[in-house]
Amino acid sequence: MLLSLREVKMDKKNTSIGKSEEDMLSSKPSSDKGSADQKSKVENEANKKEASDSKSAEQKKQKEAKSDNMEKKSDSGITKTTKLDNSEKSEIAKKSSDKEMAQKKATEPLSDKASPKKKVAESSSDKKEDSKKQLTKSSNDKEASHQKTEPKMVDENSSDKKNTSQEQESESSSEKISKAAITSHAKKEEVKLSGLYAFKLAMSSLYDEKGQVVPVTFLQVKPWLVSQVKKKEIDGYNSVQVACMPQKNNRCSKALKKHLSFAGFSDGARYVKEIRQNSVDNIEVGQPVSIHSIQKGDKVKLQATSKGHGFAGVVKRWGFKGGPASHGSKTHRTSGSIGNRTEPARVMPGKKMAGHYGVEKVSLKNVQIVDVISDENLIVVKGPVPGARNSLVFLSKPKGF
Repeated sequence: MLLSLREVKMDKKNTSIGKSEEDMLSSKPSSDKGSADQKSKVENEANKKEASDSKSAEQKKQKEAKSDNMEKKSDSGITKTTKLDNSEKSEIAKKSSDKEMAQKKATEPLSDKASPKKKVAESSSDKKEDSKKQLTKSSNDKEASHQKTEPKMVDENSSDKKNTSQEQESESSSEKISKAAITSHAKKEEVKLSGLYAFKLAMSSLYDEKGQVVPVTFLQVKPWLVSQVKKKEIDGYNSVQVACMPQKNNRCSKALKKHLSFAGFSDGARYVKEIRQNSVDNIEVGQPVSIHSIQKGDKVKLQATSKGHGFAGVVKRWGFKGGPASHGSKTHRTSGSIGNRTEPARVMPGKKMAGHYGVEKVSLKNVQIVDVISDENLIVVKGPVPGARNSLVFLSKPKGF
């Protein structure tokens, strides 16, 4: 389009130049009176005009060539700028998209942007739902397993149910083991011995046949099993070793475990005692000891450990009278003088002084058995019994048994 406009302009100029020449020629006098000088001038002017026209034409051609080069360069620049414009447009589009995303995030409602507390609550609710699902699955699995294991023994089902706490487990396990040991040896006959071990429960009072009040002490007999039979030919004396109450696994040595396992105590026993016998014939390991070893109306010897009173003074320990209570006396509960003159110059042995009181072996003879309650494994003894509650008491018959 640029080239066509320039060509039109050049044609207009050429036409104007041609018109001017014609005018000049027409302006010449028609008469031939003009002189030769005037003709020569006119010719010179025409030659100058032609030369100037040729120069202007050359200059125009040069200008046109330059303009063509400039247009080419401009065209190449346009293509480059178009390429640059495309890359810039893509970058601008990316930036605009990023801005739009940021604006969307900023304009999102607060409900969409959950607070950390709400997120924690949602996560906790999800966890609770998962735990509930797991519990339901585990309960279903347990029910299925119980349904499968229904034909098993009753002891296994009871042991599965009694797993509530460690204390209950320990107590129930000890009772179960003792019961299992008894049931395993229930086929064997009970043995009557010359003595029996029991545990002190409490004191009370009863009325005898005459209607008189009798102070009594209740003793509980727990299941005892024969763990060893000692003979005079081998051990030098006749006696029966008995065991009671299963022990914890970590509180018994391997030797004792193996020794007591023959009596039914796989983890050992808490109490292992001996009872002297005149004869040990027909006594076997594992036999249970009968509560009827001691009967109603018998007179027995009781042996028990007394209560502990700690460090006591002479008034409490030995029943000293004590010093004067008034008139400036400074020796109210003291022991007083404990030595002699310079002759012995020492305290005689056995002097009654302050010291540890209690926790001693106390024996009571000719204690009457008021009653024997075999259904409840109780022995009722007349009078008091030394020792604290749940302490072990030994009841023995005379040697002639």
